[in-house]
Amino acid sequence: MRRTPTISIFLNSYNHEKFLRESIDSTLGQTFTDYELIIKDDASTDSSWDIICSYSDSRITAFRNEVNRQRQFGHFLPDLRGQYVAMHNSDDVWEPTKLEKQVAYLEAHPEVGAVFTRVEFIDENSRPISGNIAFPINFFNQPNRDRFGWLNYFFYYGNALCHPSVLIRKECYEKCGCYRRGMVQLPDFDMWVRLCLKYEIHVLQEKLVNYRLLLDDANASSPTLTNLIRSNFEKLQIYQNYLALTDRDELVRVLPAITRYEVGEYYNHRFLIARAALDKEDDPVCWLFGLQVLFDLLNDPREAAALKQYYQFTPNTFSQLSGSRDVFHEEVHQQEYQLVHFIKRKIWKWIKPLRDIENLLKKIKKN
Repeated sequence: MRRTPTISIFLNSYNHEKFLRESIDSTLGQTFTDYELIIKDDASTDSSWDIICSYSDSRITAFRNEVNRQRQFGHFLPDLRGQYVAMHNSDDVWEPTKLEKQVAYLEAHPEVGAVFTRVEFIDENSRPISGNIAFPINFFNQPNRDRFGWLNYFFYYGNALCHPSVLIRKECYEKCGCYRRGMVQLPDFDMWVRLCLKYEIHVLQEKLVNYRLLLDDANASSPTLTNLIRSNFEKLQIYQNYLALTDRDELVRVLPAITRYEVGEYYNHRFLIARAALDKEDDPVCWLFGLQVLFDLLNDPREAAALKQYYQFTPNTFSQLSGSRDVFHEEVHQQEYQLVHFIKRKIWKWIKPLRDIENLLKKIKKN
């Protein structure tokens, strides 16, 4: 019979033959040793699988996908046996005391669902990075907030928690849901929002994870055009999580700005969240979320009547909002269209002498 470990570590591997051994060794070198290490290789085309198979530690269980699933690992979680779950990447490195300090914190604070750490950015040679990089050096080095403060931060600023730094109670996945299928860029961010709807979290103020930044946008989270487009769709789904905030007092703690739209004792959390979304600066995805929520309310007869009675919000009000939030960047497209036609007209004018010469040559040739 297999033992039940305190921690289940899930290590996702894909084409990191240069870094994989360092990543695995940083796990096996932990001062806290009561864990199982589940390594899933996502159909790597390099020697990653051979490296994984070279280990004989009894705590390791390895799987290999026949086809690449693009970070879809939620289906593994129900089979993990540990009380706590740690996520790891095949190019990142843990400090030796990471798990020991995180387990100690969770056992001393039963009200906390997950504990994260601060992060040291490293390059391809495992050297600390300083200077200008894709995002600020202190991006993941966050102060602590209560769960309402985190939900506010997520809404207005996005993710700031490092996935391979987390140690989370397995029960959190059971109560909040696992990583959702279809999420490739932001599965962890989506998880943190749903987590903070139910649990407090904590960030240890030590750099216990070395997060590797690769050249040429090789990180899965790099801001390539494809990743940015995909991220926008996933952000839209993440904003939907906020509709679970039905309690008025909790919602005010997360989004204090809603109070400007409150009237008397009537309370519609979806309307108030939508208005907060539409007030957010320079975030077309958030605007689209807010407009969709209001559109759905208006097309429910009972809700529409209440919006008109209490908020003086009507289809005309909505049409003014939907015409003022450029969610699809139409202004930019129009400017591009005008610029292209301006250039075409100028070019047509500039080459007129050449066209005249061409016509003259054609006449001479005919004669």
